[in-house]
Amino acid sequence: MINVTPDIIKALQQTGLKVYNEYLVTSKTKVPCISYREYDNRSTEEVDEFGYSDIVYHIKIWSKSEKELVSYSA
Repeated sequence: MINVTPDIIKALQQTGLKVYNEYLVTSKTKVPCISYREYDNRSTEEVDEFGYSDIVYHIKIWSKSEKELVSYSA
C-alpha cells in the first residue's frame, strides 16, 4: 500500500485553511476548514514489476455560509 496522506494534506493546506482528519472534526471545530478521510487504499495488481493501487479520499470543505464555501471550492 502507498501512503499518500502527507501529500494530500500538503496540497489541501495550500488553500490557507486548517486541515483535519475527519474523525477529529466536531461541532466546536472552527470553520472554514477542510476535512479528509481515506476510504480505500489497496493494491489492485502487479504488472511488469510495477504495483498499481486504488486510493480513495473523501474531502469536505466546512463553512458557515454558502458564499464562503463557493470561494474555496474552486
